[in-house]
Amino acid sequence: MTPTTEYDNMVRAAQAEARRLEVTYGLPPALVKALGDQFQYAVGLRDGTTLHFEDASYEEGSAWVHLSGTGGPDGFYYQDHTPGDISYVSGRGMDIRISEIVWAADTGH
Repeated sequence: MTPTTEYDNMVRAAQAEARRLEVTYGLPPALVKALGDQFQYAVGLRDGTTLHFEDASYEEGSAWVHLSGTGGPDGFYYQDHTPGDISYVSGRGMDIRISEIVWAADTGH
């Protein structure tokens, strides 16, 4: 058996915190991952809107999450339920009510 390293302890603590956010506030696992790991993600809203983003921020207990960045030249964008229709572009991101999110994905596209 190998001794526990400081890194192992940090990983366990991060996993425990992620699980706490999922359970306590109902955040989807992929959205929780986006809070600390800038990458490519998407969320779907109740109305069929799909949001693509790279970074998320959340203030504990808030009803909102802030999504930003897509890696493209136009910054954050959202796409409504009509495939291919990009409806809004913002370099500063967008605040989304958590209760409107029905799915989240770690897309890696």
